[in-house]
Amino acid sequence: MAEVFLGLGSNVEPEKNMCSCLTTLAQRFRLRAASQVYRTPAEGFVGADFLNAVVCVETAHSVRDLRISLRSIEREHGRRRSQSEKFNSRTLDIDLLLYDDQVVEEAHYRLPHRDTMRYAFVLYPLSEIAPEVQHPVLKQSFRELAAQSTLSRDTMTPVQLDCPHWPKS
Repeated sequence: MAEVFLGLGSNVEPEKNMCSCLTTLAQRFRLRAASQVYRTPAEGFVGADFLNAVVCVETAHSVRDLRISLRSIEREHGRRRSQSEKFNSRTLDIDLLLYDDQVVEEAHYRLPHRDTMRYAFVLYPLSEIAPEVQHPVLKQSFRELAAQSTLSRDTMTPVQLDCPHWPKS
């Protein structure tokens, strides 16, 4: 089984979609951990605030099959991808951040995901649930990377969701 970390985000009916997403992930995979949920402003466009979190699941799926499954879950939650608009509102976004310690470099896809070091709402929740896990390229733990980061936590507001699978803070 592979240990996989996923970044979740929604700014269209975010409470409903984040809860439903976590329930779906728990039904399809072995849910190992979920970070605190954070409300953050939209980045790259003007839009409603997002709810963001990171979860860890175990799966026997290959990277390719897992990506297909995650896109299916997004579509089930009303996600419609636009090739022309990277930054826009969305019902659900599921990013494959880490798949064990695999490193993949393809034209339109990378593991570990670039966002692990680019956005506070990915790095800090990842360090919450995987402090000792090493970044497969940087060879430092996420605890160390978060401690060294200059990304600001100021825009991250903790939110408590009333979801069956979300841990209570």
